[in-house]
Amino acid sequence: MKIVLVNGSIRKGATYKALQLIEKTLKELGDYEFEYIHMVDTELNYCKSCFQCFIKDESKCFQYDKSYTFKNQLLQADGIIFSSPVYAMNISGAMKNFIDSITYLFHRPEFQTKKGMAVSTTMGSSAKSSAEYLKSVLKAFGVNDCSTLAVTQFGQSIDTSDKLQKQIIKAATHYHKMLNKPAKSPSLKDVLWFNMWKASTQITKEKDYEHWKSLGWYNSSYYFDIKINPIKKLIGFITYKFLRMVMPSR
Repeated sequence: MKIVLVNGSIRKGATYKALQLIEKTLKELGDYEFEYIHMVDTELNYCKSCFQCFIKDESKCFQYDKSYTFKNQLLQADGIIFSSPVYAMNISGAMKNFIDSITYLFHRPEFQTKKGMAVSTTMGSSAKSSAEYLKSVLKAFGVNDCSTLAVTQFGQSIDTSDKLQKQIIKAATHYHKMLNKPAKSPSLKDVLWFNMWKASTQITKEKDYEHWKSLGWYNSSYYFDIKINPIKKLIGFITYKFLRMVMPSR
């Protein structure tokens, strides 16, 4: 299996050390290959919020040559790990900018066959909330299942702390098991998210509409064929019908 690890730090510090230990653990557990995307090497400019990737096509982005490369790296992976140190109670600006560069995937998700992991590191606070944010992004990009790892160091070093190392190894072991399980049945939140986008992509955004139509999602209960709890499916259907009723029609 191939794992792509996105290091959301502009230096190779605690976050990178956590990723290295995850890599080491996974290599001991199975046959994995790894590829890194380091923010320090990306040379990404800030997203201009021009909406061209949403309204027209992602190829209209002024830095499409870079964002296309990153998306393709992620598409070729079986597992995707997003990571970031905590800066001012949230993920780093570099990691947020990386997410912004491919944020059209919120509208046109492509990672339904992937399993994700969200990792955050901090010396003080907000590790958990930052990891949860990264998880929510991965899920919005279509990732089938995702785990989290929030490492709070409180002055300790990952190199020397047995407690931190055990925490990271435990999380990596859990991720290994997730990677080798069948696709996870969607939660109610997943079903609602799918139906929200199913309705909203039919309004004005031609590229979104073409993407969803070409994949048959307008005639589907979810992104791919999988058993869904009938009650969740019904709630999703009602939500979709309601949104189509109150939203403008094409």
